[in-house]
Amino acid sequence: HQEPINWKMLRTQNVRFAYFEVTNGTKLVNANVGRQWNNAQSAGVTSGAMSQFSLCATGQAQAEAFDAAAPTANRSRLDPAVVLQLTDNCAARPTRDELRLQLLRFTQIVENHFQRPLVYYVACDFLNTSRCG
Repeated sequence: HQEPINWKMLRTQNVRFAYFEVTNGTKLVNANVGRQWNNAQSAGVTSGAMSQFSLCATGQAQAEAFDAAAPTANRSRLDPAVVLQLTDNCAARPTRDELRLQLLRFTQIVENHFQRPLVYYVACDFLNTSRCG
């Protein structure tokens, strides 16, 4: 996601929307998101902000980092999104109740900031199932 993207070419190939990963936990992962966002918008590609949820940070700290780094909420035409997966996540595994609490806090803060519902991308490994794919 750090490489230059030819948005006008993608738009001619009927790409209509794109999500930009902005944060991974509390870490900024895409310092170019503002420029990429503007270029996508200029080419007519609707944009949205996405965060990778970490099991090693609180929901509040992650939401605050995401809200601070994501392009201005009122410019987003897509609902904000969060990715839930275990691959490339920290080794810590909170209890189910603690995870629910942290994810609920993240959701509340982000939805309040964007004034839109949060979209969840839930990977199979997070669900602990082999019925996916």
